[in-house]
Amino acid sequence: MRVLFLVLLTISSFSILTAQSQNMDDGNTRSRSFLFEIGSGFSTISYDTSLDNEINTSLNSENNWDRITVPVHISIGYCVFQRDYITAGIDGIMDHLWKGTVYVQLNTNLYFLGYKLYPFRTGLYIEPRIGISHVIRDYDGSRDFFDIKPGASLSVAYDFAMFETGISASLGLKGMVALADEEIVEDKIITAGSIFISVLFK
Repeated sequence: MRVLFLVLLTISSFSILTAQSQNMDDGNTRSRSFLFEIGSGFSTISYDTSLDNEINTSLNSENNWDRITVPVHISIGYCVFQRDYITAGIDGIMDHLWKGTVYVQLNTNLYFLGYKLYPFRTGLYIEPRIGISHVIRDYDGSRDFFDIKPGASLSVAYDFAMFETGISASLGLKGMVALADEEIVEDKIITAGSIFISVLFK
């Protein structure tokens, strides 16, 4: 986990130090400095072996539970060095299991600061994020809030209107790692991967 944080911090630092020189030769500039992004898609999430096995057992044909796992991303950004953004927001994973009217939902939320880096003169971008995470467990309306822990995420995506202002879209992949209470996850770590589509307002 520490290695992952160091890697993300290194990427972020390198991005900030090199972005200005990368943009000096770029004639394209944005006329707006702020970004708002909202996105969702499809996710897979892993807890620990015991909880994962319990969930998989519940989902077999004999027990008739259903499951949906949805990622949510909301962020704001400020444009720096003409094309890159410092960002802040929330990455969330909603893991909802239900059988009839009975349900269990685990929400894993990461509140982050990030850096959206466009390393080439295309729409491809990389966005490392680091922050604090927490898990909320909702069992038929009874909620448990667990301790705040460190977390991180990383996106690689393509912005289809890199230099355009107004509304645009992006498509990409995201990975997230969050520490968690031993009470909910024995291994104290939650990992998730997502394919996501975002709408951007610039």
